[in-house]
Amino acid sequence: MLAYRRIPSGKTGRSNKSNIHFARDAFDAINSAGKCCAVAIDISDYFGSINHEKLKGCWAELIGQSRLPPDHYAVFRSVTQYRYANLDEVLLALGYSEIDNSGAKRFSIRPKEIPIQLCTPENYRTHIVDRGLVRKHSKRSGIPQGTPISDLLSNLFLFEFDRKMRDYAKNRNGYYFRYSDDILIILPGDGRAGSGALRTVCREIRLAGEELQIKPEKTDIVCFLGRSGSRRCYSIGHSRDQTRRGRNSPNEGLSYLGFRYDGKRVYLRNSTITNLRGKIARACKAAAFRHVRRHQEKNLVWLLANRPSNQLKQEFMNVEDFDEVVSESLLSGETPFKHMTFWSYVKRARKVFGERGGHMMKQLAGIEDTIETTFKKEIQKKYKNAKRKKHRTTAFR
Repeated sequence: MLAYRRIPSGKTGRSNKSNIHFARDAFDAINSAGKCCAVAIDISDYFGSINHEKLKGCWAELIGQSRLPPDHYAVFRSVTQYRYANLDEVLLALGYSEIDNSGAKRFSIRPKEIPIQLCTPENYRTHIVDRGLVRKHSKRSGIPQGTPISDLLSNLFLFEFDRKMRDYAKNRNGYYFRYSDDILIILPGDGRAGSGALRTVCREIRLAGEELQIKPEKTDIVCFLGRSGSRRCYSIGHSRDQTRRGRNSPNEGLSYLGFRYDGKRVYLRNSTITNLRGKIARACKAAAFRHVRRHQEKNLVWLLANRPSNQLKQEFMNVEDFDEVVSESLLSGETPFKHMTFWSYVKRARKVFGERGGHMMKQLAGIEDTIETTFKKEIQKKYKNAKRKKHRTTAFR
């Protein structure tokens, strides 16, 4: 089990491993395994599928008791019978977001300006509790993410499953990895070994918890051939009754923890780039809405010429003097993550993967132009909508 643990990333121990390092370790294992098959499996809604009774039994067994002591049981109740509020409703209630004329929700301020502590206790009671936004979780499964103990419990719940699958892979001279809900098994051999591993995981995951479900659309069986540096791979299509060999394609490979590996190079997943473009589109819409509303008296030419593109780019692209900013944050005891952007994340990944990750920065080519083009189009849209609304209001009067 890899997630939610502090594992040093180097000899100095000054930093800990992230999903980037764990993906690199998995790809290194593939290289060392020679001819092998990698099976990537995703558990659907893992935290929401943790059975309470099974969790209580695992907890008691961990501390060597037949039942939970009163103090442990009190914590167990608080983490299984928790109360929650919908984030979108909370942001609206606190004024951090709003609904525009089309009925769409958008941030009223830049997302990075939203404080970590969303509100004071007084505002929490007034704007959230008194408005009935707090609800009670009443299901017999599911724990919240983000509490101090949630990560530990998510690891504990599948402890026996992890042990079985580790032994399964080890007995076949293979490797087993689990990062929260992402499972990866690497075994010597071809697709038959991968199909057998998939059947074993599906059987054992049902024994681990009745609510746990495997996502078929996120299950991949990828076989690797050849020697290190000249490897190639092919995917195995699978269903309940059969498997078939897929065609070789430059877009195929193993997807794991946000990266894709074809035996030679590491790329960002295509879905990661797609999600990035979606975030850019939403950010441009929100920024254009604020820009047009803030300067209602200005014409379209002025709005386009004075659009705050640099602020948008700094949310996604290169941060000026990024290494220096991170060093200053670490020296002051602050977290450097608040200064990180998607670009800095990819730059960090490129460094961890070395030569294999050289194409990742190329995948970001054109993103800066996308921000400029999308922002201009959104300003034009918002300006025209504002003019139409003003015209209708004048005509009505």
